[in-house]
Amino acid sequence: MDGQKIDAGLNTNYLHSRLVPRTTHTYRVRAKNVTGVTAWSPSITKSTTSPTYWINGKIGQEFNLKLLASNVLDFNESDFVVTYNPDQLEVVDLYNFTPGLDTNESGKIAGSNLEVRYIAGKIIFKVKQNIVPGTSWSGEVTTLIFKSKIDGQASIDVVVE
Repeated sequence: MDGQKIDAGLNTNYLHSRLVPRTTHTYRVRAKNVTGVTAWSPSITKSTTSPTYWINGKIGQEFNLKLLASNVLDFNESDFVVTYNPDQLEVVDLYNFTPGLDTNESGKIAGSNLEVRYIAGKIIFKVKQNIVPGTSWSGEVTTLIFKSKIDGQASIDVVVE
């Protein structure tokens, strides 16, 4: 992990905890047995700024996902991308700040500063807002409402591109 060897003993998993926000970590694994160790696996890199959220849902249960941004200097270069499995989750509302349900449509969300590109399983938000040079913006971009189509675990990935 990040160039350090971690001996997990007889455990088949390891949880890297107490991660600092906005950091990137590189992982490789190898197996160890009585005859020695295997070669290292190819490395993978994960970021604390692009998490996977795990939901333990029940069919019909709704839940919120808040997209937050901190110290943004320019929205022109960033898209907020939310991906999920449409067989497991249904979008109920793309922008919970307006009285109507904003679902399954691409274009400008009325009453907001957001444009959205939507296809089942992937939502791309573009914030249409200028930030005064020399300042930054922090706050809530949107709150999405999802509904579970399954009993069990589903995942949602959030990435800023």
